[in-house]
Amino acid sequence: MSEGATTAPDAKDQQALEKLNSLKGKQSKAQIKKILNSGQPADVLYDPETNEYLAAYHTEPVITPFLSIVGPGCTSSSACLRNTNNTPFGLEGTGSLTVNLSNITKVSAGNYNTGIYRTNGTGVITRAWNTTYLSSATYVRSVTRTP
Repeated sequence: MSEGATTAPDAKDQQALEKLNSLKGKQSKAQIKKILNSGQPADVLYDPETNEYLAAYHTEPVITPFLSIVGPGCTSSSACLRNTNNTPFGLEGTGSLTVNLSNITKVSAGNYNTGIYRTNGTGVITRAWNTTYLSSATYVRSVTRTP
């Protein structure tokens, strides 16, 4: 392709641009920043003239199905979820897994970003090697781990 030549965006890019343009002006800077800092895959609309992010949304993470339960118990690199009884539930690898864990109060990510999600889909991402303490015990329905 010669310099200055353009091609139309492919269908996936066109859908992303349409969604981003529909969000432009509807999201606060704080909402956009939260998406950018989440550690999860996202599509972002950026204005190079103003040096501002204009819109963002989470895309589906590309996750391989190799997340497995360590036991009760954890390893130094596994995600480690603890409940109100301080019982450790360890998860190794990357991917996503449906679980049924009650009264979780602490998430240590281990060597990968770790997300925990409730039945309604809300959740929190803990970045690799960080720990998140939950202000109240919660039921965890699924866990994801991504590099």
